[in-house]
Amino acid sequence: MDYFTMDDSTVDHSSIPLFPLQLYICAMKRVLVIAYYWPPAGGGGVQRWVKFCKYLPDFDWEPIVYTPEDADYPTLDTSLVEDVSPSLKVLRQPIWEPRKLYAKWVNSSAGKGPQTQTDEVFYLSPKERSWKQNVSLWIRGNLVIPDARKFWIKPSIKFLSTYLEKNPVDAIISTGPPHSMHLIALGLKQKLGIPWIADFRDPWTHIEFYDKLMLSSWADSRHKYLEKRVHQVADAVIKVSPAWIDLDAPLEPQRSRVITNGYDEADFNHTKPTLREEFVISHIGTLAPDRNPKFLWEVLKDLCKENTRFAESLKLQFVGKTDPFVIEKVEKMGLGPRMEDLGYVSHQSSIELMQSTQVLLLLINESEKNAVGRIPGKVFEYLAAQRPILVIGPPTGDAAKLIQDLGAGSCVNFEDKFALRREVDRLYTLFTEDNLHISSAGIKQYSRKKLTNKLVELLEEVVGSR
Repeated sequence: MDYFTMDDSTVDHSSIPLFPLQLYICAMKRVLVIAYYWPPAGGGGVQRWVKFCKYLPDFDWEPIVYTPEDADYPTLDTSLVEDVSPSLKVLRQPIWEPRKLYAKWVNSSAGKGPQTQTDEVFYLSPKERSWKQNVSLWIRGNLVIPDARKFWIKPSIKFLSTYLEKNPVDAIISTGPPHSMHLIALGLKQKLGIPWIADFRDPWTHIEFYDKLMLSSWADSRHKYLEKRVHQVADAVIKVSPAWIDLDAPLEPQRSRVITNGYDEADFNHTKPTLREEFVISHIGTLAPDRNPKFLWEVLKDLCKENTRFAESLKLQFVGKTDPFVIEKVEKMGLGPRMEDLGYVSHQSSIELMQSTQVLLLLINESEKNAVGRIPGKVFEYLAAQRPILVIGPPTGDAAKLIQDLGAGSCVNFEDKFALRREVDRLYTLFTEDNLHISSAGIKQYSRKKLTNKLVELLEEVVGSR
């Protein structure tokens, strides 16, 4: 039947199919997300893009995720799978990584001593590192550029080029580290010309351990060339803090946007746990040696000696991976009996622990390179937990400004022991008066859904200017 020539009066309009143009207008746009970390991997880097992908369909964008099939993740959290829609298309391809070879080789002569994981080598002094660790560190910095996932770049470009020719998308997003994900997207951009956004959860050459990679001048130049190439070829670049936008301004990105991490209101829609009766100070997340608050342990030791009631009520709670160097320092201060090291727990369990603690400890790494711009992802869940936050880090940093602007806590500089003692005293006094509360006013602007809306605005801008 020819609907274009028929007399309109004889047509049953309810039976007419939509024209192809109408179908196209009504269809969702599609975005390919290239992410190394994806469930069952655990950690903040996973949560960022699991949550974006959860809410993108609400704004008429369909995500397709590309991730490794058999990645060697340092931590696992199967509970995050619950946030992945069964309808989400996830493309998986095999990846070869040297991480296990590294661990086997470096630890082969360790005997009964502690086994060293890959990332822990960065925090050892040259005297503490074995010759094998020094060799592996040199190889990591000079031959495995930009990172140990470099061997996945070419196979991924080949696979995705074929896939995208048959299954077109409107945009590509890569998220790093690992920055090899950006190089996959760079290859696709050069080959197919698809609009591309590069999301930097951490800096590249301004990362705190960059200077510890034993880089040759050639390797340093190579890292910086690739970093600048990504910034200049990508149609837009996302950073998670304002200071990191300024840090990378010399790289001259086409567009730069701040889209912070956030919290998912759905994660807090359960019965709030009861507050602990003790004066519990909790750190949630990875606690590496460059975040070890040595003066805090000294202050707590002094207060325990001077105040019996304080000593009896104090609990130090570590949730997540806590470096052995930190545990050793706490025990040397005589605080071992007051320490609870829970290790890695599920994401939902960590939220419940945040809500039940008296004080949440936020530690910024002591790095001149990026400390001012570092806003750990857990900050936003700290805020949503509505417990007082004690920040140890630069008072002019983005994290300190965020906490203070929302009236959610206080900040003390790294080595200001006097101010730190005064603040712990203040918090403890409020605790004894049953008046340890904060408001976290304005926290809703950092909900995952609102942040996804910001991402969509950038996607529309990038696609629209094509």
